[in-house]
Amino acid sequence: MKFVGFDCQLNGEYLPPSISKCIFEDILNLPYIEVLHSGMWSLEIQDKYTYNNFIEGTNVPHEGIVIKYHTGERSKVAKVINPDYHIYSEKNKVGDSH
Repeated sequence: MKFVGFDCQLNGEYLPPSISKCIFEDILNLPYIEVLHSGMWSLEIQDKYTYNNFIEGTNVPHEGIVIKYHTGERSKVAKVINPDYHIYSEKNKVGDSH
């Protein structure tokens, strides 16, 4: 099992991903999620990271991606689930993690 940081809150407010990354890596000396893309959202970019992506060295599909607004604002967060992951999780009775 491996821990990878994702979000930080300060005084009840989520911090921007860039600050969360610094806190995890530079202050806590812990890993932060891999940022796949930084910039404007597009369906083409979303699909590039959602479909046909597997856990390295396996046939297990990645669960999907999280799209976050650069300020950390929580009303602008979306999770896109890889359809192949749904099929895999049903066949292999994977618990619901989202």
